[in-house]
Amino acid sequence: MQQGISFWLYGCIIEISYGLNNGEYSMQPRQGIVEIFSTFVQFDVDQFSGWVTDPKLRRSMKVCLERSSTEKSDTFWAVYWYRVWQNESSAVTLAHISAYLQEVCYWTARKFARNFSTQSSVADCFQIAIAHVSKILKTFNPQCNSHLKAMQN
Repeated sequence: MQQGISFWLYGCIIEISYGLNNGEYSMQPRQGIVEIFSTFVQFDVDQFSGWVTDPKLRRSMKVCLERSSTEKSDTFWAVYWYRVWQNESSAVTLAHISAYLQEVCYWTARKFARNFSTQSSVADCFQIAIAHVSKILKTFNPQCNSHLKAMQN
């Protein structure tokens, strides 16, 4: 069951959505381009608890979509933000790409933490993965593979 909450924080509306599955939080896939490029994983202890929306990224993505003549795929927008990052490595550009990579980083971190003997939690492994987004981007070549998420494997 999908649930959510919205609240004011420092003059911005923060939206969190989450799903409960047998009393545990389960990751609900993000729907739509705006969500994919403007929301971030939130943890409760060591498990996914919801999506947090960054209002600045949400506005930025909506403006981009309004200027675009047609609705493009998430892969198109990932390559778009990658090319913008190549030309001007701004915090907003990197944040859009980091938002895009949230799900794949979460599942990779979860698999790593559970399958290898490590002292690190899923949340720790996730933070390590997200901290290396710039390194991932430096090795990404959209002419060889237009799917940025595939670089995580």
